[in-house]
Amino acid sequence: MFNVYLSEFLERNKITQQELADYIGKSQMSVSRYTSKENPTIPRADVWVKIAELIAHTEHRSIDDVLLEMKCQIRESK
Repeated sequence: MFNVYLSEFLERNKITQQELADYIGKSQMSVSRYTSKENPTIPRADVWVKIAELIAHTEHRSIDDVLLEMKCQIRESK
């Protein structure tokens, strides 16, 4: 599920919710909603792409691979 995927990325790379929020131009509260265990929300497409760019850059992966993986995670969330 996307919330777990994002939470694990942040933890693995020692990135705080506030740092992610600053990068994507959202509030820490928004990031908290994306990673919520109880009632997670899915970010809008423009934010989703920014998150994918950060993951790809941080983990030295292709953006296409990250977007595909994120898409699969969102499908599992539904």
